[in-house]
Amino acid sequence: MLMNVSVLGESWLLVLAFGAGTIILRTVVCSASLVLMGQPTREAVRTGAMLTPIGEFSFIIAQLGVTTQGAPELIYPLAVGVSLFTALTAPFLIKHSAQISRGVEKIQPRFLRELVAYYHAGLEKIQQRQLGNPIWQLSKRPLRQVALWVLFVSGVLAFSRPTYEAV
Repeated sequence: MLMNVSVLGESWLLVLAFGAGTIILRTVVCSASLVLMGQPTREAVRTGAMLTPIGEFSFIIAQLGVTTQGAPELIYPLAVGVSLFTALTAPFLIKHSAQISRGVEKIQPRFLRELVAYYHAGLEKIQQRQLGNPIWQLSKRPLRQVALWVLFVSGVLAFSRPTYEAV
């Protein structure tokens, strides 16, 4: 991990802005995804706050971008700085995730709370229908496997030409 630390010091404001944006965006996206899957808002926000750190894989992606000249050299120290920032703030967010989720519930608009409750009631009805339907019980697993294969083949087809051209 060769990096000029002075660049990180020079771009501390950028690291702080991207780090805060990353924390907020990851929390919102993870929370919204869990709410859409039927989890209560309080649990979704707590889980979203706990999933904020970005990992070391971002170093590899940033280094690859710099090496192939697809990204400016500032990207690598920025990725390291944001990763460090999110890793250092994660314990605080985990410790205070209950208070954060209660705060989000308090400021959540009434219409949004009602919309989520209506959506969750619809999910519950669908789940109850599926549990009682024997055709669904028999076809659920094969349909899941077909969907995964379609995604896999689509991914291979979508990335085969760029991969071939890169080699």
